[in-house]
Order: sequence, then structure tokens, then C-alpha cells
Amino acid sequence: MKYEEILNHIRSQKFTPLYYLYGEESYFIDKIISTLDECVVPESCRSFNVDIIYGEEATANRLLSLAKSFPMMSERKLIIVKEAQRIKKDEFEKLTTYFEKPVQTTILAFACKDKKKPDGRLKWSKVLDKNGIVFESKSLYENQIANWLAQYVKQSSFTIAEDAQQIIATYLGNNLQIIENEISKIILTLKQQQKNHISKETVFDIIDIDKDYNVFELIDKISLREPEKCHQIITQMLRNPRENPAIVIVYQLFVFFRDLSILKYRHAETDSSIAQILGINPFFVKRYKTALQQFTFTRIKQNLQYILEADLALKGIINTRIGDGHILKTLIIKLLQ
Repeated sequence: MKYEEILNHIRSQKFTPLYYLYGEESYFIDKIISTLDECVVPESCRSFNVDIIYGEEATANRLLSLAKSFPMMSERKLIIVKEAQRIKKDEFEKLTTYFEKPVQTTILAFACKDKKKPDGRLKWSKVLDKNGIVFESKSLYENQIANWLAQYVKQSSFTIAEDAQQIIATYLGNNLQIIENEISKIILTLKQQQKNHISKETVFDIIDIDKDYNVFELIDKISLREPEKCHQIITQMLRNPRENPAIVIVYQLFVFFRDLSILKYRHAETDSSIAQILGINPFFVKRYKTALQQFTFTRIKQNLQYILEADLALKGIINTRIGDGHILKTLIIKLLQ
């Protein structure tokens, strides 16, 4: 079952007695758990019917004792096991009989923030998969963030401009919790203004991205090979290192030149081919198309090497006596040689 389907079922009071949530993306796991916490037991009965246990403390005997007890003044009770990856394997084996016939008035949810899928050869895993919901929470790829963002905003009855999507996705990366926090801030502000559309200007104003001096403008000027403008932008950005961490700027430069190398290798020249290969909206093709004309494949590979060296210097892996700002300025000069 997909993430959205699980949430819809829970909100519609269509529960399964067993949930096993695992994977590298904690955001989706946390959302499912919080939705269960909101929907299974009424607020007035929570103190009697909601138990939160951590994996290190979760023995089979303790879980069975809680799971087999009846709810008080409520139709159901909820047991949430956080950090379930810390439960000893033999404790899961002891739960096999319960997994075969779980109590229907108890919702038992395991939040296992681990990349590993339960071993399908084990009996408890097979039974759990048959009688409950086993959900793998996968991290989104970079080119999926903008679409996820659009859907998230739509659920709040808001719309968002395509360039605003891309700015948020580029600036905030793939940390969905941070993106949600910033979008919530934007939505709250716009509601107070009685507006429901998130524009590029809105993003710049509320997320504190300087619309004239940011990594997007820097990449645009690099794609045009305008050294003076690049120097002006990076100098201004470095005046506020908290909002413009050097390591983040270097990462975005890496992503840009990595994508350029892919396009060069695949001989992408048209708007449609560039958009398709990178999985982006044609609206954002221009900067790549311009850069493809400015940089040869050999130059792009050399720039990726420069970016790698700067990254290692910023992380202290390469010993250097110069500061982050000087590392960045030197990198920009090298990229434009």
C-alpha cells in the first residue's frame, strides 16, 4: 500500500491491527505514526489507551501484555513502538503467534528507522506481511521533490508557481521535514494576507533567500560565464554564511555540473530532451541549454574535479589554511577559466 493510501485509510478509520514501517526516509514514517496517534484514540481517552515504547525497552512479553488488554472507554487502543530497529530479533520471533491472530481492538505500530527490509524468510515477517501493513519509506530523488511539493501545497488548498517549486527544492534539498516547516510558514503568512498562491517572490521574502544574491542567480551567471557578476554574487552571499553555508553552495554547484555532464554524454540539445533526461519542467531548461553551449565535456569534468577538491577542503579532509570564503571564491574562478 502506498503512503497516501495508508494515510487515507487511517483518516477514514480503516485500520489494520499491525503496522511495520521501515526505510531511510523518516518523514513518511513519522507522518504515518502521527496520523495514527491523531485518529485511533479520541483525545479524552488517550491516557488510558495510548502507549509509546522505545525499541530498547520493547520485549515480547511487555508488548503482548499491552496488546491483549482491552481498551478503556474507547473502541481501540494504540501501541507505538519507536526505534523498533533496536528490538532484539528473537523478541520478534516470540510475537509470531500474536501476528497470526492480532487483537482487532489494538493497533500495534512499529516505527523502524532502518533501511533494511524484514527478512522475508522468517516466519514472523511472513505473517506480519500477511496480516498487517509493511511499508518501506523511500527517500525521494532530487527530481521528485518539486512534484511532491506541489501535491503537498495542493492538500492545503494552495497553489505554487513552478519557479517557486524549483527554488525551494534547490535551496532546501530533499529534507522533507525542513521543506514542510518552511511551507507551513509561507502558508500561515499567506492566510493572514488572504492569499492562496505561492510565488517566487513569496519564497524569497519568507524563507529569507536574497532574490538578487543566491545560489540560483550564481548558477545562472556561471552558465553565462560572467565572472564579474559571479564574484559580486558570491561576495554578497558570503556576508551571510548562516543563510548561505559554503558546503551547500558547493553541493548545488556539483549537482548542476553533474547534470551538465549527463546531458553532454547523452548529446541532449532540445528543450524536451533536456527536460526528460533530468526529469525537470521545460520551464527550467534555459540555464542548462546555455551552459551546454559554454562548457565542453572536458571542461565540465574538470570543473567537477575542482568542486570535489573544494568540498574536501571545506570538510577538512584536505588540509588548507584558507577560510571557507576564500575556498569558494577560488572555486568560482576555476569554474570560469
